[in-house]
Amino acid sequence: MNRVWLFFLAVLIVPVNISAQDIDSEEETKLDTRNIQLGLSYSTIGGSGIYYLGKPTEMDHFKITGIYVYDDEDGSENSYFSLGMEYQRNVFRDLSNRAYTLIGVSYDNNVATDTFFGDSRDDSFLNMGVGMGIDFGSHDKGLIINAHLTYQFSTGVRDSDRTRVGLGAGLGIGLNF
Repeated sequence: MNRVWLFFLAVLIVPVNISAQDIDSEEETKLDTRNIQLGLSYSTIGGSGIYYLGKPTEMDHFKITGIYVYDDEDGSENSYFSLGMEYQRNVFRDLSNRAYTLIGVSYDNNVATDTFFGDSRDDSFLNMGVGMGIDFGSHDKGLIINAHLTYQFSTGVRDSDRTRVGLGAGLGIGLNF
């Protein structure tokens, strides 16, 4: 378990810019846009649903993801929500690609009630971890596709009995504005 914490600490402390590049002034201006990104994402570490990616600086990005789904059928009620956040730090970036380190946390909750039998289930999970990700597409305007691999810790909350440490992943598609 100590190795897991050392790994998390190393990824948090070492997100330095590995590949400093010489960029001419026109490309540098295009790279420094502070636009926003909206899209759909599924991540085992950063949550699932609709996401907003803000870029306070050229190197730092914050992603917030969430969704709420409610279904009320005859004899059962189901609800699911997911809320997550990621901090992303660029390692490499050009006009159409980006590689980054990330740290994230999410909370997932699934409540199912069967009114006919009187059964009820409440599964809640807390996920956190670190990883590496890539973006493909224009960082100025238009469509962008992202993917990441993570090393994470997941645990059940309340009555949910599940604790895991291992690999996770995420995919997303979004639009820059």
